[in-house]
Amino acid sequence: MNLSTYFRIFVQIPKIVDELCKMDIISLLTSPEYQRMFGMFSRQSPPSVAVKTLEIGTWLKSTPNSFAVEWDYQYDMNGAKLVIDRGRKTIEVCIRRQQSIPEEIRLSINFSCVKSIKIGHEEGSTPYIYFELLNACALERTVDGTRSRQRISSIDENHKQISSYVFHLRLGLGDVDDIKLFLNICEKAKLQKPLKMLVTPVRLDLYNVVNLETLFSGWYEQFSWSICFYLEGALRDGLLVIDDFQCESWDNISTLIPSYPDEADILIRNFIQDCRLNFWGDNLPHASRLEELGKVFTGALADDTQRANLQLQIKREGRTCRVITFTPTRMLLDGPYPAQSNRILRQWDQYSECFIRVNFRDENWLHYRQNRLVDNKSILKERVGDILKNGFDLCGKHFEFLGYASSSLRDHNVWFMTPFNDPDSGYVNAARIRSEAGDFSGELRYPARYAARLAQAFTTTNPSIRLRRSNWRMIEDLGTKPYLHTDGVGTISRSLGSQIWNELCRLNPRLQNRVSPTAYQIRFLGFKGVVAIDEDLEGIQMCLRESMKKFDVHEDENAEIEIANSFHTPGTMFLNRPLIMLLEGLGVAKNHFIDLLEIEISEVYESHKSTDSLVRTLRKHTLGSPFGFVTILSRLSKKYGLDISPENPVKCRIPVPNSWSLVGIADEGPAYIEQKRYTGQEVFTLQENQIYACIQDRPSSERIYVQGYCNLSRSPTVNPGDVRRVFAIGKPPDDMICAFRSQVNVVVLPSIGSRSLASCLSGGDLDGDKYDLCQHEDFIISGNEHPAEFPPVDKLEINTDELLVFDSTTNTSRQEPEKIIPFVCDFIAEYINSDVLGILSNMHLRIADSSKDGIFDSRCIKIAELCNKAVDYGKNGSPVDILDVPGLGNKEKPDWMKNEFYDPNSSLDKYYESQRALGEIFRYMDSQTEDSLRNNYRWGTTYDPIYDALNPDICEELDNYDDIQSPTERDPQSIIDAFRDKLKYISASCIPTSVSKERLTEEELILGIIAAKCPQHRWREERIIRMRERTMKLEEETRRELVPSRFSEMDLRDIKRSLKIAWECWKVVKDEIASLEYIYMLFEEDEKDVAEGSVMVFVY
Repeated sequence: MNLSTYFRIFVQIPKIVDELCKMDIISLLTSPEYQRMFGMFSRQSPPSVAVKTLEIGTWLKSTPNSFAVEWDYQYDMNGAKLVIDRGRKTIEVCIRRQQSIPEEIRLSINFSCVKSIKIGHEEGSTPYIYFELLNACALERTVDGTRSRQRISSIDENHKQISSYVFHLRLGLGDVDDIKLFLNICEKAKLQKPLKMLVTPVRLDLYNVVNLETLFSGWYEQFSWSICFYLEGALRDGLLVIDDFQCESWDNISTLIPSYPDEADILIRNFIQDCRLNFWGDNLPHASRLEELGKVFTGALADDTQRANLQLQIKREGRTCRVITFTPTRMLLDGPYPAQSNRILRQWDQYSECFIRVNFRDENWLHYRQNRLVDNKSILKERVGDILKNGFDLCGKHFEFLGYASSSLRDHNVWFMTPFNDPDSGYVNAARIRSEAGDFSGELRYPARYAARLAQAFTTTNPSIRLRRSNWRMIEDLGTKPYLHTDGVGTISRSLGSQIWNELCRLNPRLQNRVSPTAYQIRFLGFKGVVAIDEDLEGIQMCLRESMKKFDVHEDENAEIEIANSFHTPGTMFLNRPLIMLLEGLGVAKNHFIDLLEIEISEVYESHKSTDSLVRTLRKHTLGSPFGFVTILSRLSKKYGLDISPENPVKCRIPVPNSWSLVGIADEGPAYIEQKRYTGQEVFTLQENQIYACIQDRPSSERIYVQGYCNLSRSPTVNPGDVRRVFAIGKPPDDMICAFRSQVNVVVLPSIGSRSLASCLSGGDLDGDKYDLCQHEDFIISGNEHPAEFPPVDKLEINTDELLVFDSTTNTSRQEPEKIIPFVCDFIAEYINSDVLGILSNMHLRIADSSKDGIFDSRCIKIAELCNKAVDYGKNGSPVDILDVPGLGNKEKPDWMKNEFYDPNSSLDKYYESQRALGEIFRYMDSQTEDSLRNNYRWGTTYDPIYDALNPDICEELDNYDDIQSPTERDPQSIIDAFRDKLKYISASCIPTSVSKERLTEEELILGIIAAKCPQHRWREERIIRMRERTMKLEEETRRELVPSRFSEMDLRDIKRSLKIAWECWKVVKDEIASLEYIYMLFEEDEKDVAEGSVMVFVY
């Protein structure tokens, strides 16, 4: 500001003062303009309360209202304050720390992470605030003179010792006035109302090093590793405290465990599960939890029936896996859960307890997120990089990093293992397993590429049949690099395909009711990709291509074909936000999206009126697959109507009619001609821009040959050319040889032209990519834009000299493959910090929404290029440089970006009313209240049409056949109890966030959805996948209890025994439901309370 500017302001002062004297100050203070300005000021400087002391501890379960202080801040608290920011919904404790370089420490808590707030104050004493939290605070450090805030894992060394076990806060204030100020701030911020309570603080120093080592070493000497895992997990979760293990009850239990190790394993696991389920209750008993466990132990071990049931449960245990979650301050133990099958776990099946999954998460279980105000690099280096490089100790064993699957990397999950000795093959550690997985010597200079190749061994697969070297061969790819027409796809004979399918059906009998696939996604030796049935191949043959080969293997004479996916059912195509934005930009009118949405909502609303319509709706939305459909029709129709679209307003996930999601394969016709099997005149081949697709839902349904113009796309759709207008040829001619005539539930792409069609669709290939085929007339575009180019990108590369070791036997240096692992660990930590694909996608949508050029804005085109690079970040290790990302321009967001937690009264974000299709969809969905979808629903009488229809025939069958008493090990009540317990545990372990106060409902578990809000949709989707995997596994285990073998392998007596047990289970559940309905009629309890006592009905 120059001198003349100051002068102009100075000469205006008398006039300003004169105007102020004339003003009505009261009117000014109450004016909307002032209130708006004050609101802005209040958000920039949120209110605070001075803090005199900071302590961290835990609540003692054995003594009412007792708080054990385990750590207190030893530095000067001058200037410390408690800040409550309503706009960001955070509570922060800010402390100045005078060191060689002054700094500020922040303890940040989200409103949603606060379980309760208690105020303890007696006259004449220091007032205290107690924050009982659901997870630990996020810790940050800001060094004076810098604006960067760094995440840290502990405040000091003493805090580091206890941070994994205790995290509740006790803040000392100055006087009563501070309490009044705090209460006033809480009320204005709409924070939960604090409770006034007399709390007794105690200093027991429970979690010192000596106490922990003494406790753990005692466990390791007496108990199995599994039991130690459960106990330490409960201690780290806060379900139990060290004080609990100092009671007489624990002494009694610990003497029983060595005598009944298997029964104790089940009892302790179930008890801890129950503790976790009841953790949110307000009426927890103050007595030690271990006193309750003692009662469970003595009762179960003294009762012969209960012991028999425990032993049955032990026999039913399948392969399981435990999970470790590292947050910035804690290590959390979870499981066991049904183990996913992969090549490594199958090879070392008898040592499954030696393998463990490790997640890296923020304190609230969500993925780490980039924040322009906070630097995550240091915490990721410490809590991810160092743990990966150095491993960790757990229950007396040391675990070391092993590897990861590509999909797991995106979710920040990896595999660890503890070394073991195998009697037949000797010492087994991570280095040995990696070396035996394949020959990766060609990738040692590229850490990310090396890890991606190794990841093939950790892909979730099912075993099928083994193939000798004479039964497979290599064939040439079609097309030219880098856009091969056959990139990632090979062929198999019909006989081989049948053998694979028969083996899969043997492992999973439910597949017998599915269409026999004509294509499989496989892992075989060092190959990965898709193999499609070629009717021209005879005998047992498989043909693989060079584009499918990722690495060499040491032994290939006899190898197993692993099945990553079998394409027996056509997928449903769903609209999503990027696709809607792209289609609108390519000419699709906005009203067409609203028209489709109205139809979908109407179908959901009407679906409860008939069984057929409900089944169609469930299938369309891929819901209820773990348990089938018939069992849930009478109970869940209304619940489905409510929960069908929890994500529609935000993600616009709308099913599209006459459209499918199909895996892509290549037309092998040109290969027939090239190999001179037939002439060009004999073979029918697809021309450029032509496709073939045949759809068949069930073996009994007719095949649908897709014909006419349609859209073809592949996610992610960001470039205008990512949606292509193509022509589906329908049924191929009968008078010509056609390589794809028998293909079903796949989309066949042409193998001619200068560039593959797959590469035009977001850079796709044919190694398992799914393509969306849309024949909904309103969405078919009129023409094609130029497809995106995908030039080679730089790969993360290291100096191979760093991999050299000196061999004293030969006096030469050689490369040591294991020396690449530290570089892989660094890459994983950097990946978690630099994975910006989601951020880029959102920026693309925001710019396209606000720009007059829409998706053709130059910034959108640039972001589309960066998205293509970000997609392959996990394979090449080259991150997107954030400096290359164009600016948004408009800081306001479109209204459709409001998340599920949006609060108009406190949000710092500014929104405008979008005029794009996404805005219209959002406002339309927002106008649809729950009442418009809600039908009056009430528990009916005991009318059960399925039971009433089947009962006479089943009773007649069972009455006419003697000697079908069920064996004692298949008692119906024990089957139901085991099912109920495991379902209950799944409902608690798959909650969408660490702050969820309710477990999942039975309806959610059966339908395979999570209706609760979650700040990260990727996290919710991951939980849904885990929940579906676990419920599917539970269904399979329960089915085997009822029907132990395939029907074809059972005689009539065994079949009727299974029928009797299944029918008895149904009758038991039916009687329980009837009694619940009777209670409902007597006391008119809320429907939810009654439903929570229900159990799943078995139908076989």
